Amino acid sequence: MFRYLALIWDNAADSQREAATSFSRRIRSIPRWHCALDRIGLQVFATDGHAGANRAAPIEGDRGVVLGRLFSRQATPSRPTAEHGTTELDERQVILTAGDSLVERHWGRWVAFFPGPIGTASVLRDPSGALPCYYLRRQGVWIVFSWLEDVLEALPDQPLPQVDWSALAAFLQNGESSGSATTLAGVSRVLPGERVVLGHEQPRSELVWDPVRVASRPFDLDPGTTGRMLRETVRACTSAWASGHERILLRLSGGIDSSILATCLADDSIAARVTCINYHSRGADGDERSYARAVAARCRLELIERERNSAFDLARVLTMARTPNPVLYVGRIASQTDAEIASIHGASALFTGAGGDTVFFEYGNSWPAADYLRHRGLDRGFWRVAMDSALLGGQSVWVAIAQAIKDRFRRDLPAPEAISHPSLIRLPVDASRPPRLDERFVHRALLSGPGLPIGKLTQVRHLVHPIGFYDPLTLDQAPEVVHPLLSQPVIELCLRIPTYELTRGGRGRALARQSFAHALPAEVTHRRAKGGMEEFSTAVLMNNRALARSLLLDGQLGRRGFIDVARVERALADRPEGFHVHVGEIHRLIAIEAWLSHWTGQDMPAARRPRTADL
Repeated sequence: MFRYLALIWDNAADSQREAATSFSRRIRSIPRWHCALDRIGLQVFATDGHAGANRAAPIEGDRGVVLGRLFSRQATPSRPTAEHGTTELDERQVILTAGDSLVERHWGRWVAFFPGPIGTASVLRDPSGALPCYYLRRQGVWIVFSWLEDVLEALPDQPLPQVDWSALAAFLQNGESSGSATTLAGVSRVLPGERVVLGHEQPRSELVWDPVRVASRPFDLDPGTTGRMLRETVRACTSAWASGHERILLRLSGGIDSSILATCLADDSIAARVTCINYHSRGADGDERSYARAVAARCRLELIERERNSAFDLARVLTMARTPNPVLYVGRIASQTDAEIASIHGASALFTGAGGDTVFFEYGNSWPAADYLRHRGLDRGFWRVAMDSALLGGQSVWVAIAQAIKDRFRRDLPAPEAISHPSLIRLPVDASRPPRLDERFVHRALLSGPGLPIGKLTQVRHLVHPIGFYDPLTLDQAPEVVHPLLSQPVIELCLRIPTYELTRGGRGRALARQSFAHALPAEVTHRRAKGGMEEFSTAVLMNNRALARSLLLDGQLGRRGFIDVARVERALADRPEGFHVHVGEIHRLIAIEAWLSHWTGQDMPAARRPRTADL
């Protein structure tokens, strides 16, 4: 799996120079690393990427390096094409703009490094945030990296990061931060679309790409035009991502998002051989095989079906890689099967429909009507949007109108779903009170009085949370994961399409459904129910109840007063019905407890240690 490490230091400072020399020597001693950029004060190392996919592209004269995968925008943002070499990259423009032209004229999954004035260098992360980018400081040297385990391996004599308990309190309350803070003290993240200059005591940063600015310029086009633009952009981005692979594995749930990708990958212009994988489990919402079969048959793609493994041993979670933030594992339980099937079929990439809910706008509420009032006021078109919003939110049209009037000038962010008042969490009095969502925990674009209508602001808030690129359970075995619907051109287009156009007709993702209806089975285009894993998650928890009790009833969250241990004990009682209310929250707390065991030096009791045979 493609990864990188970079060192930034002031060569005039003896201590930093000596530390950087020592760090560099250690990194070079590890065979998988090669030096992609070697300058005084800046060294960038990368692993070998899959041929045709991720790579390190130096700028002529060692004036910078772009890591990852880069595509070119041609005449229009809706027609992105693959960039197959540095010859098409205007290197002079890249240098003159300190990388800004990469954001304006290209897209993809990349991080770029540029040397700056003596003792400094800048890091620029692509707007999709698809390739992780973190940084920390040791002995005066800034270390920038994509995967924390690489830093810990290369610099084993350096102190381990410590848990930032106030940040963890924020994580418990509000979910993962979209800001620069992680839950490890001293470990920060470069935000999507952000440039960070390192070399000073304090990093200096600016947003080169601002999703709020993008969303502040809505299209005023007829539905036919926006539908065509959406269809062409999704197809072009999917084709570009597929161009670097001979064989691809597609997670085909049978939902609208993965089904749209299946139609794109089935196009005659796609040279890669595509195999689909569908997972099913018991329960009303766990079996979508009929939809997946219909899509695969329509697209003439091979379909493999696998039952989800409810016997998954949660002890494996205790052996996950060390990461800057806790990783929620339920959606990754099938990752080992993905890796095995990809290996059997020779697939170098796993494509998913992740992000479709957000870019295509799948929110059951009346916000589109409020957005319309904000944009256009009370004109003749409002009644149609009010009717759509009533259908979307499951309300009467009068309730939808009243709510729209109330929300049309609303500027605050809606509370995070299902996290605002979790029933098992009890933040301790000494946790500095519930932490305010300040600049450490919120993406900078959301702090500047954004002025967006409430529906579009909610869409932006969810899009600034990149989906993880690496799998902490099967890192080197895993195929490269690709989320085409979270490509920069798709994000920008959907940010500029008003929410009341994305949901025209009163359906979530309505524009996407209509744009691809001709290529999809009717039962998929018009399906109302959405698949889920609630019963599967419950079964996994029931099969691991002893481990869950051991972790949570005698864990650090309880000892530090972050959770109500008595309520957790009742939830994990022998009665199966105790799981149903709290199953998702219990899995989340187990993930956090497992993550804490890596960083706090607490020995794992023998009863909790995973058996070698289970790993």
